[in-house]
Amino acid sequence: MGADARGNLTRLDNKLSDIPARTRTAQEQLENSLKQMESAKQEVGKPFPQEAELMEKSARLAALDALLNMDANRTTQEKEPEEDAPPAKRPSVLGVLKVPCKNGNRDGAPVRKREEALE
Repeated sequence: MGADARGNLTRLDNKLSDIPARTRTAQEQLENSLKQMESAKQEVGKPFPQEAELMEKSARLAALDALLNMDANRTTQEKEPEEDAPPAKRPSVLGVLKVPCKNGNRDGAPVRKREEALE
């Protein structure tokens, strides 16, 4: 507040006249938020169309991760190879990837036709 009484009254008057506009803006924002919440609730209820594919690829990723981390899972009880001895041959991840797939997929799931995958 200032020292001038008229200035203070003018400021209060301006603030009071802004209240209806600010109330309308707040109401519009509230209505917009409620619409967004309703549409979000509808989206949550819908099934995820790529769920089976996600599960298939997640399982494949876990299998590849296990193959890549085989060295990290060795127990401390195992002896380290002698420096003179040739290194033990580790299974090749690329070799596993190059193995022909049964029914089109490595995990045995049937391959979907392109038209089915695009739906």
